[in-house]
Amino acid sequence: MAVTLAALLFASSAPSPLYVIYQAEWDFSALTLTGVFAVYAIALLGALLVAGSLSDHLGRRPVLLAALAVEIVAMLVFAVAPSVFWLFAARTLQGVATGVAMGCISAALLDLQPPERDWQGATWPPNIVHKDVWDMVGGYSTEFSPGMYSDPDFSMKL
Repeated sequence: MAVTLAALLFASSAPSPLYVIYQAEWDFSALTLTGVFAVYAIALLGALLVAGSLSDHLGRRPVLLAALAVEIVAMLVFAVAPSVFWLFAARTLQGVATGVAMGCISAALLDLQPPERDWQGATWPPNIVHKDVWDMVGGYSTEFSPGMYSDPDFSMKL
């Protein structure tokens, strides 16, 4: 479960270094770029508030599978995004998927905690790693890998 959460958090950070490339390619403003970042946080918080306890009612597995499916759709939208509108759509989907999955995975990991240690929580390490390591990995992969990560029009060339 923790690995799945870490993978989702990585997926939300991985495209971040590409936004500047998209900004230069599609010529959108710094305010629009800020909006692309902000829509993720808004969608994530909304999903946590609205769907945070969804897995308590529907079960952990179906909710997590649905969140992973939405995340896959978000990544596909990123891969073929022809304009900034699609970046907003992908980030919104990503925020919803990550928020729903975070609630579900957090509950599942707390279910697995021994009763004498339930105060520790179960998801803080992936959240710390998310901001420190995954952003760095995304930046390095953008800088040093060919193809999709360094060329916003890569998917159009396939």
